[in-house]
This record gives sequence, C-alpha cells and structure tokens, in this order.
Amino acid sequence: MYEALRPFLEAQRDRFAEAAEISGTALVDEFGFSPERVSHLALPVYDLMLPPTHGPWAERAGTYDLVLIDQVLEHVPSPGVAIDRLRQLLREGGWAVVTTVLMFPIHDDDTTGDYFRFSPRALRSLFPGRFWTEVSVGTWGNREALRHVTEWRRNNKDPALASLATTNELDTPIMVWATARKAGDPRPPEPHAGSRLGR
Repeated sequence: MYEALRPFLEAQRDRFAEAAEISGTALVDEFGFSPERVSHLALPVYDLMLPPTHGPWAERAGTYDLVLIDQVLEHVPSPGVAIDRLRQLLREGGWAVVTTVLMFPIHDDDTTGDYFRFSPRALRSLFPGRFWTEVSVGTWGNREALRHVTEWRRNNKDPALASLATTNELDTPIMVWATARKAGDPRPPEPHAGSRLGR
C-alpha cells in the first residue's frame, strides 16, 4: 500500500508548507517529510468525533496542505464525520490521504473500537463531489496474503510473509486507500479593490 502511495506523497512532500498526520508517523518515517513541517494530531485531543467547534479543531481549521489518516478510519463510529474533520483541517485545494482496511481481522480493545470495513466504492462515497475533487481510490491484497493476514499483523517483519506484499490481486483487497483534493483554489485569493481581508 505504501509503495502505491509513494509517488503521490513524495510529489507532495516538497510542494506544500504544512502537513498533518492523525495518530501516526508515516509521513516522516515512510515518505521522508521533514518533521518540522508535519504536525502529529494525536488522540484523545484530536478525537475525530468531536464537534468542529471543539477548541483544537477550530484552532487548526484551514491550516494544512495535506492531511494523512493512516489505518484509523475503521476505528471511528462515524466515518463521514471523520472525513468532515479532515476537510476542516485542510486549506482550499489541500489533499486528504486516507488508508483503511477491507479484509482484515477485527482489531479493537477497551480504548479503541473497530467499527467498519471499506470497499473501494464505500471509501469513495465518503468524498462527495460538492466538497472534494480529484478523488482516487486504490487497493492492495492477494489471496495468499489474505490467508496469512493474522500472522502478518503479529509479525510484519518476517521475510517469508513480507514477500507476499509484492503481489496485488484487484479482486482481493485487504487494504484500501483514497486521495482527494478539497474543492477550491489552493492559492490565497488576491486582494482587490473593495475587498476586506480577514472576513
């Protein structure tokens, strides 16, 4: 999955000033983003179910050029609300990157629920056209990896299991991801006669 997202994310890495990642470190660890340019928005302060007027969400509205939510969406009880929070964080023209699961074991505990699985079509449906443009959805998985997914989750560094990652069968998606651009012009508007900045 990361290899499929790598060209897109590396192209964005030097293009934008500020990025955020919700409950993860892949932008820095996997994709080489500068740590100084990535905000890590961790739970419970940045709970995706809190209202948009909640202090931290309101304070960071329109701040980021790119927001990544990596393997979190299946753990929120209202995925549409979570996508709305991403949209709130983004500047106009900014990018949301969402990764999640389809065929994967339930993985919850006392503090983290596991609520949903997403087909490519279901994930795409969370990005309605009136708010998002350039929506792209991808998948990764294969039958052999699916047979070993529970072992893989426990020991993803095992070379024998890691070799399964090189094959992708489109009809057996284990992981699903989307990239989507927040509708609007990514550049700030030019002031013109009679305009009031800060409105």
